[in-house]
Amino acid sequence: MKSYVQSGAKTKLASVVGNLIPELAASTGGNGSPLEGAAITGYYPPVSDKAWHDFTEAASGDKDIDTTNGANETTWVAFKVFTEAAEKLPAISAKALARELNTASGISTGGLTPPLTWKVSTALPIKGLNRIHNTTATELTITDGKIEWARPGSTFVDVRKVLTATTAG
Repeated sequence: MKSYVQSGAKTKLASVVGNLIPELAASTGGNGSPLEGAAITGYYPPVSDKAWHDFTEAASGDKDIDTTNGANETTWVAFKVFTEAAEKLPAISAKALARELNTASGISTGGLTPPLTWKVSTALPIKGLNRIHNTTATELTITDGKIEWARPGSTFVDVRKVLTATTAG
């Protein structure tokens, strides 16, 4: 990033979430950063979205939990899935939980993802990638040094057709 800034380039940048982060924007000029307006493809809403309220509340005051870190966000989503599935079981066991996840029509994550299911029928039909069930992405950007929705009212974009498209010929 330092070389890019020093080059004076004015190209709009794009990346997947995790590469262009608020700390990088801050270190390269904050809201005047060359990252301002960068296009970011993610898999969750920005942390400012109301869907993260429970997570930010739970982490409030704990300096060891970075709520903008993708690994921490994924852990929270997994916690939401486990809780939602486990609440439907009379007794929690690995077998019962796996059965619930594999047969549920949709496990809610409170808006952090679309409802999730692990049914065989929803798996990505690509050998080696058939464990991917959520084929949605989010369109984000850096605004005033923070990751936000690219456009007001944005939501999840299903990219399954792109992932499963075959080339002609």
